[in-house]
Amino acid sequence: MNKLANKRTVTLIVGIAVTAFCVWFFVKGIEWGALRQSLLGVRWGPIGVAVALGLLSNVIRAVRWGYLMRPIQPVPLSSLLSATFIGFMTIGVLPGRVGEIIRPWVLCEKEKVRFAPTFATIVVERIFDTLAIVAMLIVVLVLL
Repeated sequence: MNKLANKRTVTLIVGIAVTAFCVWFFVKGIEWGALRQSLLGVRWGPIGVAVALGLLSNVIRAVRWGYLMRPIQPVPLSSLLSATFIGFMTIGVLPGRVGEIIRPWVLCEKEKVRFAPTFATIVVERIFDTLAIVAMLIVVLVLL
């Protein structure tokens, strides 16, 4: 077995071990009967709607990012979607909005685009988001 295959095997084994430990750590104190009772009382309709809207939101973000990326290099929607989902999942898991850096990095690794202009599209997105929020605030204040 060559060094690269050996390293991948070790990485996979360590990853599985860490995942197994984390799963054990988080489920060891669960009272399964109480969890089952709680889940039986859940109204699944609103949860399904919330999940669908969350997915739609990320798809719209990926499409918007695609428009911003087009002058730099056209990128397939599938690559934009995977980078978007990974980036926003990272924002939810790690502190400091690290996912804003992870998202362009994932796209650069997948599509071989340059990082600096790709990261600049993220900055432009945030500027547009801020302007949209300010515009909505002004409309609300005027209507009050």
